[in-house]
Amino acid sequence: MNFRLRSMTGYGRGDHIAPDGTKVVVEIKSVNHRYLEVSSRIPRGWMGIENLLKDRIKEAVSRGKVDVVITLVEAGVETRKPFISHELAREYLRIAQQMGEDFKITGKLTVNDVLRLPEVLSFPNEVPEADQVWEIISPALHAALQQFLQTRTREGTQLALDLKERVSNLITLVNEVEGLYVEAGRKIAERLRARIAELMEGMQPDPTRLAQEAAFMAEKEDISEELVRLKCHLEHFQGTLSEAPPVGKQLDFLVQEILRETNTSCAKVSEVEIIHRMLTVKNEVEKMREQIQNLE
Repeated sequence: MNFRLRSMTGYGRGDHIAPDGTKVVVEIKSVNHRYLEVSSRIPRGWMGIENLLKDRIKEAVSRGKVDVVITLVEAGVETRKPFISHELAREYLRIAQQMGEDFKITGKLTVNDVLRLPEVLSFPNEVPEADQVWEIISPALHAALQQFLQTRTREGTQLALDLKERVSNLITLVNEVEGLYVEAGRKIAERLRARIAELMEGMQPDPTRLAQEAAFMAEKEDISEELVRLKCHLEHFQGTLSEAPPVGKQLDFLVQEILRETNTSCAKVSEVEIIHRMLTVKNEVEKMREQIQNLE
């Protein structure tokens, strides 16, 4: 079964209008991170849902730095009940009357004048319970989360396709190296024979001794085990790309192992053609490593 890998980069937005006309907008965005880190910005008075919100995000993703922003667009004042503080209005009127008597000021306050005084007329906001808030934001959160996961999956799919092509090319290169390595053994023996003949000035060398020296030199440049492990890691990497996410950490580990075998091979061999191909492998794997850093 083939699964679709997910990137750690994503964005999603959703909104919902509550029965009282209040509009809630939820935005979710993320970037790559070694672990899962969720932060949120929630309207004052709604902090009771913060843990519920983070738990919902953790159910959906496993890695990345995720930011959730909830914006509240309140309903117009015509849909909310006004509150008039009669006690405060009486106090304002008493003070006004007292000032008129003390400073011999004449004039009358109208109803409109009183209503304009600070805090006489207000539109208070009731702080809803956490379950009420959750009911309000859930539709917007669901929509934002769906879009958010879609963008992560879309980018992850593109990364996976590129990685599959790269690892397929690497397997081909390693197969070429295997063929060159067999030929390299014969070249080592020929070089050794020519060198001994030059040193002995036409004398006939001991065939047994020559074979032993050739075997010793070949052993120093033996990369057969490295090539076996390298192919095994590449095939494992190829299979992991089709597994269910999260696989980012596993792929990162495999890339480190591939680089280790590649570096060891480069250090042991002297054949130029083999070194060139192994350096090509190393450069490609370094590019893959950068891409893997963004996979969940």
